[in-house]
Amino acid sequence: MWKGKTLIQEKYWTDMHTPQFRGKPVSENGKPGFDSWGLGMAVRGDGPKSYNLKWFGLSDLTGPHIFGHAGTNVALAIGDPDTDTQIVFIVTDAPKTQAKAIELRNTVTKTVFDALAS
Repeated sequence: MWKGKTLIQEKYWTDMHTPQFRGKPVSENGKPGFDSWGLGMAVRGDGPKSYNLKWFGLSDLTGPHIFGHAGTNVALAIGDPDTDTQIVFIVTDAPKTQAKAIELRNTVTKTVFDALAS
């Protein structure tokens, strides 16, 4: 709802935030697994951690309704409706390797969520 108007019907909001490939195998070889994708975004869900959770900065977060998406390098947005938390993180220069960008995304999200939980 925004200014008294429904922007997205509840059914579609639920579909967007529900893992669409529940029960599918999670990749073990560094490629994204299928379990943690909603419609257009990564969702934490309650399944095992897959590579895409790490890539999107959700690796250390446990709330089943956390969702988010990352752009090039370390631009990311993450939300958790259970704790009414939203993070947007954008930098003008980023780590030059994918591994360092992944590490930075996960460090930022873990640090923010840990600070808010305490």
